[in-house]
Amino acid sequence: MVKIFFALLLFTTIWLYIIPTYASEPMETGNYYFKATWCGPCVEQSKIVAQLQEQGYKFTIYDADIHPDIFKNLDIKSIPMIVIVKSKNVVLKLKGKQPIRKLIRLLVKDQETG
Repeated sequence: MVKIFFALLLFTTIWLYIIPTYASEPMETGNYYFKATWCGPCVEQSKIVAQLQEQGYKFTIYDADIHPDIFKNLDIKSIPMIVIVKSKNVVLKLKGKQPIRKLIRLLVKDQETG
């Protein structure tokens, strides 16, 4: 009975304190795209993101259905959303579908030098 109690306590500690923290850690310099497959504007924005990737822009992409914990921890409440991070600080959140020309002006092209 004592072993079960301690196993449950350990599991609860890991679940409540360790697992959620990975998504709330400071984000690395780069471009982050938050989307969902069922979202019409996201489908259109995804085409633009794919074009930008072909031009050398790198994105870390999170889907709302696959990564709901990350959406919650980063307070992402609307999609599509592009988040630009420099020096581990969020410098810009772009809500809704964004035109490619605007994104080219704003995005981080080389994540390693950001």
